[in-house]
Amino acid sequence: MHDAFLDSRSKMTSYREFIGTFRELGLKSMTLREIAKAGSFDGMLGLRHDVDHHIERAYLMGRIEADAGAHATYFLLPPGDYDKDENYYGRIVSGAVEHNPEMLALALELTGMGHEIALHNDFLQLSIRTGRPIAELISAEIDWFAKNGIQITGSASHGSTFAARNKISNYEIFAECVRAQNSGRSIPAGKKQFPLNSISMKQLGLEYEAYFIGKSFYISDSGGAVTWPRLNESGTEETFHMEQVDCQAIAGDFKRSPHKGVQALFHADHWQFSDAQAGNEPSLDRLHTARRMARAQGWRSPRARPATLPLGYLESLLSGLSENPRIRLHHFGNVEIDPPCEGEDPRARCAREYTAWAESLTEGRRDASQIHIFVQLSQLQNRDCALIFRPERE
Repeated sequence: MHDAFLDSRSKMTSYREFIGTFRELGLKSMTLREIAKAGSFDGMLGLRHDVDHHIERAYLMGRIEADAGAHATYFLLPPGDYDKDENYYGRIVSGAVEHNPEMLALALELTGMGHEIALHNDFLQLSIRTGRPIAELISAEIDWFAKNGIQITGSASHGSTFAARNKISNYEIFAECVRAQNSGRSIPAGKKQFPLNSISMKQLGLEYEAYFIGKSFYISDSGGAVTWPRLNESGTEETFHMEQVDCQAIAGDFKRSPHKGVQALFHADHWQFSDAQAGNEPSLDRLHTARRMARAQGWRSPRARPATLPLGYLESLLSGLSENPRIRLHHFGNVEIDPPCEGEDPRARCAREYTAWAESLTEGRRDASQIHIFVQLSQLQNRDCALIFRPERE
């Protein structure tokens, strides 16, 4: 059974467990569009994903949710941030956004699972890069998705470096999203000044901004650290962080809180997927089909790095991979290496091969899909060692 886990500043062993923990409390899993229409998070579990870098990881997370009977909202980020004019969403060409067909194919797959697609808002910076008005850019994206069968009604502010440098939140472009400290401010936008809170969401057809739906028990993995509110001794809420995340502990804090619903923001970019490349399910076939289609049209989407997995997942991974005839396992310990190392220390060989693969990935000479999983183990038979799984040559 596929699952996702977090191995970053915080560690969470199972995304499925997280979903199940809160659904067992009686919360109904809904998209943010549905929650916004209800006017409150009360009784709801709102799963939200800001997709900054990798649409493929978002797709893998979406299929876990679908299997668990959950619904989520995926906020897709147009190009323009991170000092790049191209990302998984598309690229800036002659002042317009040209869309990556893989992004559309996987967005359609996500909506087919019952998930919602919405916009990750960094349109002020995109306006500066393209020279086009913000409202025009947003309308163009909403119209493009509509023509391709996806209704866009929501937005979530992207925490870009550009916004931080200007001491704003990107949602402040909208008239409906006012922060008192910035009321009346204008932001340099190229050779002009852009007045904050000057664009009507309603006129664009947007029904909600994720940060303005209502109060909720807010869980986030921003920066790879899972945080949530916890009541202190004086009865006020403080942001709490746990390195080894205990889903039951979070649920306990929720039950003690004044909140009646949960909003959980998880970035698929931070997560690893226990069978992300080892399985043969139809859902993975659709991911690979979308990738091949995009390549045929001259696109090369950014790839996630090979998954780095904790020791606890090794047994199940080896079991599943060993049954796949297309996978050759390179490892050592009490199992003979195939092919033999011919006198070379196994650790040195693994390090050498992985370094070469990483360099070729960075330089664009190798596709990350050729590498199934890289596992670094620090405590196996008291050695530092590595296991590399890669596909058998056709």
